[in-house]
Amino acid sequence: MFQIKHLLLAGTVACLSLAGCNKEPKPQPQITALPNTIVAELHSGHLHDDLFHGNPDFKDLQFPLKGAYTLTLKLNPDGKTYSPTTSEPLRLEAHTAWSVEIAMFDAAGTRLNPNYLNGQYRFFLSASDMRRYTPGQTTPGEALNEPLEQVMSAFQYRDTNPEAEMYMAEESPNVHLTGIPVGFKGFFNDPQTEQNNHYVGISQKYVEFNLVYTLMYFASAADKAKTDASPSAYDTRSIGSAVPALSFSLPIRIITERPSDDGPSYNAYISDIAKEYGLTAQEVEKLYEEALNVPTEGDEEHEYHM
Repeated sequence: MFQIKHLLLAGTVACLSLAGCNKEPKPQPQITALPNTIVAELHSGHLHDDLFHGNPDFKDLQFPLKGAYTLTLKLNPDGKTYSPTTSEPLRLEAHTAWSVEIAMFDAAGTRLNPNYLNGQYRFFLSASDMRRYTPGQTTPGEALNEPLEQVMSAFQYRDTNPEAEMYMAEESPNVHLTGIPVGFKGFFNDPQTEQNNHYVGISQKYVEFNLVYTLMYFASAADKAKTDASPSAYDTRSIGSAVPALSFSLPIRIITERPSDDGPSYNAYISDIAKEYGLTAQEVEKLYEEALNVPTEGDEEHEYHM
């Protein structure tokens, strides 16, 4: 009897040493090397039904709060993590829809996005180091523990085919929305918030955090399809045995909110920008008046759609 128990125990130990006799191994991403460069392009914008249309970028004006940004991240020497090439955060305004488009490249500059369109990859979003922020402050604010979806808004996946082309509805007959969430393109807006609170886009001002993009790899397209029914970019409860293929962060700082027609909100908007950029309220007002002369729809050369 002792010999039988001993054999059973030995078999149990051997089974545990192999991390479970019947446990399936985690899937491994089918990539040989991580992208050397990641470029994030952000645009403030407004909506025509569900079509995102970028606002003027103000890049040629002195008005400091821009309507569009490009952030470049480089692969660190550890071969796993990424760092931005600038220490400046991405300064956004709340009550505005913001889009994000991600492009990935190898060391030779070849675009790698198509490598992740085999039906087994999807970006999910989260936040790290979220803190309260006061415009112009120089020390870290109070730590916050708030759901990212409440701070930002719902994330609308807007991946296209071809993946590098802009979707402009009937004006782009050869570009289509795939309806399959990957996350190379998307914008922040919740139609329910728009209906109930009468604003679009980002919900909260005076907050800063790292917006973490995590690209998850699924063992098969069928496994990923099970999660595609959930439109939320924040819900990872159904990812099963999926594993991270890569991750990077965008430094976000929401310094103010788009002003409404009343005087107090306009004055707060001007004050926030003045404090953030070390200007006087009079200087910001003058620059803002110049920016208001730029047509909301912009010119065709600089238009952006999603």
